[in-house]
This record gives sequence, C-alpha cells and structure tokens, in this order.
Amino acid sequence: MIRSKAFILLTAFFSGIAVTAMEISASRIVAPFVGSSSIVWTNVIGVVLAALALGYYLGGRLAEKTPNLHVLLTIILCTGFFFLAVPYFAYPVMRGLLAMTPSRSPFTQIFLGSALITTVLFGLPLVVLGMVSPFLIKLYASAPDSKVGIAAGSISALSTVGSIIGTFLPTLWLIPQYGTRRTILVFACLLIVLALTGLSSKSPKFACLGLLVLPAFFPYPTSIRADARTLYETESAYQYMQVRQDKRGVRYLMYNQERGVQSLYDPKHVLTGYYYDYCALLPYLQGYVPGKKFHVLLIGLAGAAVTREIKYFYGDDADIDAVEVDPQAIDISRKYFDLDQQHLNVINEDGRTYLMRSPKKYDIAIVDAYQNATYIPWPLTTHEFWQEVKARLTPIGLVAINVNVWYMNQLVRAVENSQASVFENVYRTKVVYNFMLTAASTNLDFKALPGLIQDAAQHPMAKLLASDTARIPFDRNALVLTDDRAPVEFLDFRVYGVQGK
Repeated sequence: MIRSKAFILLTAFFSGIAVTAMEISASRIVAPFVGSSSIVWTNVIGVVLAALALGYYLGGRLAEKTPNLHVLLTIILCTGFFFLAVPYFAYPVMRGLLAMTPSRSPFTQIFLGSALITTVLFGLPLVVLGMVSPFLIKLYASAPDSKVGIAAGSISALSTVGSIIGTFLPTLWLIPQYGTRRTILVFACLLIVLALTGLSSKSPKFACLGLLVLPAFFPYPTSIRADARTLYETESAYQYMQVRQDKRGVRYLMYNQERGVQSLYDPKHVLTGYYYDYCALLPYLQGYVPGKKFHVLLIGLAGAAVTREIKYFYGDDADIDAVEVDPQAIDISRKYFDLDQQHLNVINEDGRTYLMRSPKKYDIAIVDAYQNATYIPWPLTTHEFWQEVKARLTPIGLVAINVNVWYMNQLVRAVENSQASVFENVYRTKVVYNFMLTAASTNLDFKALPGLIQDAAQHPMAKLLASDTARIPFDRNALVLTDDRAPVEFLDFRVYGVQGK
C-alpha cells in the first residue's frame, strides 16, 4: 500500500480536479433538457455543496473508525466506475425523471427536474469525493512528525489547485472539443487510474481492473437528442445546439430545451411566417429609399434568418454587422443556413462588449440574442444597455428587440419600460407569436409603412405594423431593468407558466 505523503497529496490534487470537472459537466449534461439558466446553476451548485458537506462529515467519521488508505481508494475506484457509466445511462434517466416531475409550470419542471437529475446522476459520487479531504488529513497527520494544521493546509491547498484546473480544463478545451460525455469519461478514468495505482501496490491483481477502463475509449452512440430529422447536433462552450430539417426541406436551429426556434432556412422561400419577416421592414421606418445605403447592427446571428431577409429585399444597400458570441453558431450558419451567400461582416464577440468598444454608428440595431431557447440574456435588456445602444445609433436611428412571448405580460412591460427610460419613442407590436419592441429618439411613422413598401410580399406585414402598433410611454412607477436588478429569467418563467390576458 502506498502510504507516502506524496501519494496522499496527489490523491487530494486529483480528487479536487474531479469535483469541479464533474460540477461543470453536470451543468452541461442537463442543459439539453432543462437549460442552463441561473436556476439550473443554483441547483447544480447546491447539490454539489450538499453532497460535499455530507461527504466531509462521513469522511471524517470513517477516517477515525478505519484510517486505512485502502478503504478510501476502494471507494474512489467505485466512484470512478459509477462516473464511467453516467454517459451511457444519463439521457434515459433524465427523460424518466422529467416525466415524473410535475409539469404544471416550466419553473417547477426546470427547478425540480434539474435538482433531481443532478442528485441522481452526481449526488452519491460527489459525496464520496467529499470524503477524500478529511480522510487524507487524518492519514497525513498520523505520520510521524506531522502536524494537523500543516496536513489540513497542504491537502486543502492542493485540492483547491486541482479544482481550479478542473474548472478551466473542461470549459475551455474538453467539452468544446470532445463533448460533455467524453469529458466525464476522461475524469472517471482519472479516478480509476488513481485508485488502481494505490491499490496495486498492495495487490497487483487490482491492476487487472484497469482493463475495464479501456471500453470507455471505444466509440459509443454519441447522439444527445437526435432523431430522424436531426441533421446535426453539438455542444459549444455556450449551449447545446441542434439543426433539424422537416419534410419540406426547411431547416431549424434550436438551442437546449428546444422550446424555441432560433432560426430557420427555407431554400424555396425568403419569407418565413415568423417574426423575422417584420425586421425586414425596419429600414422604411428609418427613411429608406432605393439606392440609399444604411448600416445595420444585429446582435444575435443564430442561423442568420433576419439578415437573409434584409439582404434579399435591400441588397448591397444594407451594410450589416452581425455580432454572435458563439463561434460554433457561426460555423453552423455557414454550413446549414447559407450564411456565406449573404456577404455580411460577422463578428465573433459578446454583443454588449462590442457596443462598448466599437465607435461605429448604425441606422438600425436589431437585438435578437437568445440563450436556452427562450431566455433573453438579461444584460441585453437593461437601462444601461439601451444607453449604450443609443450611443451607437445615428440621430434618426432606431433599435428593435424581439421578445419571445405570445401574450402581454410583465416581461414585455419590463423590457419596453426599460427602453422608454432611455428613448423618447417606444412602440410595441404583436407579430406572430412574439412582440417586437421598437425604440428611437425620433418619432416613427408606422401608419405610413403600407404606402412605402414596394414589394407586394411585404404588404401584409406592413399593414399589421400600421394597424397594431402602440406607442408606449415611460412609467416611472413600473419596473426598469438595470444592471443591478434584472430578474429576466423569473419574468420569463411566469411567461411560460401562467396564462395571461
């Protein structure tokens, strides 16, 4: 049995790596089913901390009763094999757990679903990993001339250094490069090899168990939520993405839970019947005439449906900068959504960061950024954000944001009131299943649109904007979203959980 202080410290280091690596992986493995909102992250962190707390307690008691490294390594070995099995049974288990979760509201399903999934898949093994530190402190301090304070400090330090590596390694490399499930396999094998190394020093037969690790590296079914209509699926550093194609050949880009369609591409028709069609009318509100060049900023490229329509109707008159934070979304748009034919300036950057650093002025800004299928990233809704947008617009420029809800509710009111806290003129229009909120420093004449549109295909949308657009005044007594307080996700949950009028 290896009882050296060096091996004890090595065990602390690698168990620290495994703890945070599995925490990161847990958040990613549940994302296709319940998203990766702050609610989900809260549950993941809460379950991990609860498991570790229980592990610390049990590990201390077990170390006092049986201070034997062989016992600890055997438990770590079992934990490694448990993690090794997770990628194979995770998705059937998650589907079963979600089916058992009350579905009276999305908030309930997401909150309880993520808590149950994380507990069942990761709770028990993380309890074991929590047992490691107190156990190792006991062993380290029991050596001659050792002191408890030095033992606790050394083991805690190395475990924390391991946790730092376990945070960055999966996020920046393993998950984007190889996916969540293979990342779990890597760290499961790390635990197994660590345990076998220690156990084999006493009994070489334990080394033979290492042969059981090898099948983990052989190919296995890698689909996550794929079916016959799935053309492509991947996990980026930001989200799970899926490209689907229906019987008509129309392609859809969806994120995470698949409750929303981020973009679609119909090779036979430009107009989609979705809210994208209405964005293509915005240049006329800004005073467009054929031959007059205008500059557009799009925050949130996704599958480039908005820019495809603008380029189709306005050609080279439209100079478009499209900002997209996820590089894999850009790659998907190039491969499946005809992005390269649009001749855009695509910028891989966070939308708000781009606004803060770019000196360029725009005639039109369109905010269509979504995460987890239906959630507007809260930094793109606040009073401060709209101030930054206004600073990037020309004096007669306008901005429009798509709010993905199907009835009037607190989320729409909060976003439009936040716009109105910055812009003198704010307008709300119900378009298809969404709301389009348009804001400008100057008055926008929606009623004149039908007389300005030259393409007959756009007339129905122009008539709807002319007849169904309402001007929204600023309400000082209503909620204004700020960088300090923007409960967008909670307002979003109410959208999908409560019927409005």
